[in-house]
Amino acid sequence: MTLVHRIVAAAFILALTIAAAVAAPAVTLTPRIGPPTIAVNVAGSGFGANAAVDIYFNTAHLCLAFANGAGAVSCSIKVPRDAQPQGHWISMLQRNNGTGAQEPFTVRTDMAQFHGRDARHNGNNPFENTLTRDNVGDLDTLWSQPIGPLSSLGSAVVASGRVYVGGVNGKLYAFNATTGATIAGFPVNVAAAIRFSTPAVGGGRVFVGGDDLKLHAYNAATGAAVTGFPRILGGLVQSTPSLALGNVYVGSNDGKLNAFNATTGVPVSGFPVNAPGTVYASPSVSGGKVYVGTLNNSMYAFDALTGAAVGGFPKITSAAIYSSLAASGATGFFGSTDGNLYGVRLTSGTNTPFFPIVTGSAIYGSPAIAGGKVYFGRTGGVFTAYFINGGLAWSRTLEGDAFGSPMVANNVIYTSTANRLYALSTATGAILWSTDTTSNSLNSPVVADGILYYPSDDGFLYAFSVNGLSPASRLAGGALGVRPAFSDLKPDRSLKAQRLIAD
Repeated sequence: MTLVHRIVAAAFILALTIAAAVAAPAVTLTPRIGPPTIAVNVAGSGFGANAAVDIYFNTAHLCLAFANGAGAVSCSIKVPRDAQPQGHWISMLQRNNGTGAQEPFTVRTDMAQFHGRDARHNGNNPFENTLTRDNVGDLDTLWSQPIGPLSSLGSAVVASGRVYVGGVNGKLYAFNATTGATIAGFPVNVAAAIRFSTPAVGGGRVFVGGDDLKLHAYNAATGAAVTGFPRILGGLVQSTPSLALGNVYVGSNDGKLNAFNATTGVPVSGFPVNAPGTVYASPSVSGGKVYVGTLNNSMYAFDALTGAAVGGFPKITSAAIYSSLAASGATGFFGSTDGNLYGVRLTSGTNTPFFPIVTGSAIYGSPAIAGGKVYFGRTGGVFTAYFINGGLAWSRTLEGDAFGSPMVANNVIYTSTANRLYALSTATGAILWSTDTTSNSLNSPVVADGILYYPSDDGFLYAFSVNGLSPASRLAGGALGVRPAFSDLKPDRSLKAQRLIAD
């Protein structure tokens, strides 16, 4: 072969290689991590022109779509409700030749803010599907980690596979949510007691208040300080920060509600606003409004972007409010130490039918809302469920005063008293599980990804799971899930095809 022939042959082979590389199918997922039922846009390239392409979640056939003339295809699918907290595989497979591509999707049911997934603080994790009424009785310690001689009176939050909690020793802790291993860069030395403030995580940052009159913010992955923070306020920051609308909202003990841009730390125009009285509660944000209770017996409401007062507020009670408002739709619920549970219309502050409910003992924790009921504990250890539309569902007396904020997940209520940590049935209040907290604990539990977390006053953060095992270890494929072979993917012939995407 002459030199010219060799050059031509090499060029031809290179061209074929490049063409094959360009033509190889590829998949992009948006997002790549999320809870069950979330919509995922599955976009593919490198398929045959106008080819039929099947999209699978694991081996479940969820979509049939046709590529355009350039071989691009797209379809939106919903993650199945029963998808467990582990890795899963989304596949695109060209029907006529069996070529395709796969990308992993991770199921997580984060609870990144106090008493909820977001700033509504309604105490409900609607995506938890691993702990159930049938297996919660088998909870056992998965791991525990020391968090100082006395934990804060806040709770833990879970985000991006990490659990965060503060301590009165002035440190902000972060652990691997499954193993309990300390995250590099943590604990962060805040150098001021984190007494009541629960961390809030969002936008790659973790926010927490301290007794040094500051709102602190750190990189949630590394613990590094971020530009624009800390912000110095006019009083102790024992309130829990809330993240909503691109802002971080937090109360302070000088009777102010503060708001800052969560990225830059710049104060939001119109804030701070006056909310006279010490603020322990976390501000709640719903419908473009922010609500906060104070120890001067008032629940205040302001426009979340301008700070303008909302008509009908403040809602006056006859004793101090430690509770955050739990928002659901157009209604909010909160407790007061006057012994009443209040239900108010969020736009006007007027009472909803059947509320307030007179209980006869002080309510400190924030109520939880789920399944048409509102759940709350009070002093004397009485834990109660009321129908939102009126009437007592059930009531149960537990061991010790119930100061904490309960949480609902998958038809189970998790709540704490000064003596024990409990799991109760949402239907009847029956005790499904309990454990001695070994100390006079007044904190609140949180559940995410099949694990129950609880910071105890004995100085440890506890993680409980079924039989003390990592949830993923009990699932096929473990944390990574089972990657299906293309030969195992069988199309559902009844599926109707999605429309051709534009060229």
